[in-house]
Amino acid sequence: MEFSEQIKNSVKGNLLGIDSIDSEVEEVNRTSWRYLLAFIIPGLLFLYLLYGLVDLQIVKGEEYYKRSERNQLQIRRVTPDRGVIFDRNGRKLAENLPANNLYMNVSVYKVEGKIDADKVRESAEVLENILGDSWGEPDQKYNSLSEKILDLMREYSYIRTLLIIDEIDNDTAIKIKSNTENLPGFFLDNSTKRYYPEGKAFTHVLGYVSKVNAEDLKTRDYISINDIIGRTGVERYYDQYLVGEKGEYAVEVDSRGNIVSSARIDVKELKQGKSLYLTIDYESQKKAYRSLRREVENGKAIAGAFIVQDVSNGEIIALASYPSYDNNAFIGGISSTDYKEIYEQKGNPIFNHAISAQQPPGSIFKTIVLAGLLDSGSLSTSKKYLSDDKFRFSDGSGFYEYKRRSWGWLNVVEALSVSSNLFPCKAVLDSDYNDLIKYFEDFNIGSRTGIDLVGESRGRLPSPENKIWLAENGFTWLEPVWFPQGDACNSVIGQGITTVTPIQAVSWTSTIANGGDYFRPHLGMYLSDDNGEIIEIEEDYLLRENIVDDKSLKVIRKGMRESVSGSRGVIYGFRYAPISVAAKTGTAEYGAKNEKGEYEHTHSWVIGFFPYEKPKYAFVVYLEDGGMSSNAVNVAQEYIDWYAAQ
Repeated sequence: MEFSEQIKNSVKGNLLGIDSIDSEVEEVNRTSWRYLLAFIIPGLLFLYLLYGLVDLQIVKGEEYYKRSERNQLQIRRVTPDRGVIFDRNGRKLAENLPANNLYMNVSVYKVEGKIDADKVRESAEVLENILGDSWGEPDQKYNSLSEKILDLMREYSYIRTLLIIDEIDNDTAIKIKSNTENLPGFFLDNSTKRYYPEGKAFTHVLGYVSKVNAEDLKTRDYISINDIIGRTGVERYYDQYLVGEKGEYAVEVDSRGNIVSSARIDVKELKQGKSLYLTIDYESQKKAYRSLRREVENGKAIAGAFIVQDVSNGEIIALASYPSYDNNAFIGGISSTDYKEIYEQKGNPIFNHAISAQQPPGSIFKTIVLAGLLDSGSLSTSKKYLSDDKFRFSDGSGFYEYKRRSWGWLNVVEALSVSSNLFPCKAVLDSDYNDLIKYFEDFNIGSRTGIDLVGESRGRLPSPENKIWLAENGFTWLEPVWFPQGDACNSVIGQGITTVTPIQAVSWTSTIANGGDYFRPHLGMYLSDDNGEIIEIEEDYLLRENIVDDKSLKVIRKGMRESVSGSRGVIYGFRYAPISVAAKTGTAEYGAKNEKGEYEHTHSWVIGFFPYEKPKYAFVVYLEDGGMSSNAVNVAQEYIDWYAAQ
């Protein structure tokens, strides 16, 4: 205010001077009009300039002073902790560890809106001396830290505060704090980093997180440049709930951006990320993963998947994919070289085989084929067909049982028990194949199940339209015509153009086990906020009711049980299990044939449920290039033995 008083006194003195000028003007009037203009015009001009000076320094000076005060208050954002992820019993599967992040107040390094590159380089050099090589990125595209900072400033020119380096250790943080005077506008903030404590068994369920990039800002409206976001797994699917809402506070800083007062003003409330409770059972997941890993590592397959589902509601109890990878390695970013090394490993560890592998299902597909034929009335439980090696299509070509066996006359239960190929073939030829397509669609063949993970495949529904489309769009080994006999029979035994995913297979198995209700498979059970309040994710996962009458499904369940316990049953691995199991195996042929006309490669499948008398859980095991279906049975058998012992 002293400056304002000086201005006022100056103005007062000048106004007194104007009084004396007026006296002189009167004197001039008595003398000569020629002197009048010489004095009055400069006087008026002086008054005008004086008014502008007073207006600038007194009237508007208060406004500029207030604006100056506002410039000394800097708004800073507080990043919330990401929501913790638990299994169904409250065991932590994804948590947060303390970390230090280094941010930059961009305005300190701009002059009239333009970047002061020299000033950036000075501070970057100080940081490089402290950090050494630790400032680098996984894929190093910058030769210096200043180059990185300048690139960030240009790319995100609208951002006030930039995250420069994350996850700084405590010793380095202390060194940075001791160099505050040489790092104007840079500040450390306490933060957290994601950590997955339970290893590779949970990777394909949880996924991983990483830093936001420019493309993310275009597709997700709830994030900002300094965020860490979910990339895969439930981390991605439930990202919007896990990420929370940023808080904001104002602090007083000097012209260099350094905090000068410990006082802070809360501007926007911080909301921590919601915790996510999964349907996954920790112990079941570990056992499913280990059983699967053992079979694959013993050379029985390239890769595989194992899923266990609650038949009453669609909850996923275990979902394992092997091979897997360490998702902790992806959190701080991973180089393209390291990523490629993981990706190119045998079986592709990045790939989630449980939801993305789409392969011919082989004989497990017979369960929904025969269920549909029974439900439609095209097939009765008393109907029998002959299984021999003499069956021919109208063009003279043959269609046989596996290894050209002959089972004699079979009804539907017996056909499932011995896994007959001829029974469903003859049954579908006595009906309208197109009637089956409705049942395939109801069982979600050719459509995603809607599981709460990204990257799910659709599989392929075996229809005439799909075969013709494939033949006309790159599948050159197919003829662009549907053969009513050959194509229909290949399709109903899970060959031809039929493909399914493991998640589809376990979901239709649950429907068979529970009496006809199709539930959307899901991993998310519920969310919880800071106050412990439970937030339901979805009220009802039931997608379709009674898609097949339970009377028909009871026959299918009996056939699956006979396949395990019947005198001619072909699934020996479950016969002496400590709990009653109903199951169906599949050996799906693919690839090239040998000199004998036999396929050299097969995928190994088994689906089933237990206990048979009162089904609780359904399961599927899929082994890529897994050979005989007994290999898949071994995986499930190990899990069921463990489950019964609990």
